[in-house]
Amino acid sequence: MNIFPKIIKNQLNTCIKNLSDRKENYVMRPGKDFTRKRCLPFEKVIQFLITMSDGSLAKELLEFFNLDVKTPTTSSLIQQRNKIKPEALLHLLHDFVGTYKNIKTYKGYRLLAIDGSNINIPTNPNDTETYAVGTKNSRGYNILHINAIYDL
Repeated sequence: MNIFPKIIKNQLNTCIKNLSDRKENYVMRPGKDFTRKRCLPFEKVIQFLITMSDGSLAKELLEFFNLDVKTPTTSSLIQQRNKIKPEALLHLLHDFVGTYKNIKTYKGYRLLAIDGSNINIPTNPNDTETYAVGTKNSRGYNILHINAIYDL
């Protein structure tokens, strides 16, 4: 059995825990945000954000919470998500990538797989960088394009 995926997942969970231990640096209102016990604490929101795919928020929440009847609402997720600064995910990325020191090569080359995906974000016509106009009779939407890299 290959234990490498478990090692990577444990490294990621450790990085998320470390980020959570310093969450005051990554929330909008330090000392206020994420101080009460909720069903979506800082760590869970971060885990959710990095594991969600292309489903609706409601569907993604249900999957994340294993179809539990106590699954938080999309509104509560959005409220909790809005308390986190974008720098939190950037810090997590750098922290996680920094834990992986053993880079393997094939004939001297590092093999990477790269793919692009679109991510729908809340509609905001004032955000001209991400706002896209739909068809003639439809409402516009905001979308981000992400290029992901996977070390083969």
